[in-house]
Amino acid sequence: MSSFDVVKQLLVERDFEITNVSEEFIEASYADFKIKIWFPKVDYLDWYDPLLLIEAMGLDRIDALVIVSYRSYYLADEIARSLSRAKYWYGIDVDIGVYAIDESLIEKQLEEALGLAFIRFIDKVSNIDTCNGVCPQCFNSLRLRYIHKHVSRSLRCQVIETILICYSCGIKIHRIEIID
Repeated sequence: MSSFDVVKQLLVERDFEITNVSEEFIEASYADFKIKIWFPKVDYLDWYDPLLLIEAMGLDRIDALVIVSYRSYYLADEIARSLSRAKYWYGIDVDIGVYAIDESLIEKQLEEALGLAFIRFIDKVSNIDTCNGVCPQCFNSLRLRYIHKHVSRSLRCQVIETILICYSCGIKIHRIEIID
């Protein structure tokens, strides 16, 4: 199975809605959260002007960009630098998470990238809002903001994923609980 097919299948298993598929991209959404998975055919960026990059890749319309490649870390750094230049040169602040995934570790690292993106954009993916105990840092109320039961490909078992937040001190807790 190709990396492209593995990612599509994993996104569907995690209740994402696939909104667009092209030769190099998979676009998907979960609630108000929008993600683009990029399978680049090149090992470098050929955009000098950050506005061209933002427009060509639609970076102003998504929350997270996941790069799947054997040189994904280099490309992620280049995109982050380009977005920084856009802010400095043009005053344009594109608030997205950029995540790099090594193609040989796709299942494990995609799950990790989704977890990091969900923590960062919790207000867009939140599916619950209840009190869930006491914050271990400041002892105020801890809020359960996300809960999802699914089969983890990296752990090869069924898990319950939760994200807890304390609005007093700002701590965010991401838990993966294995179901026996």
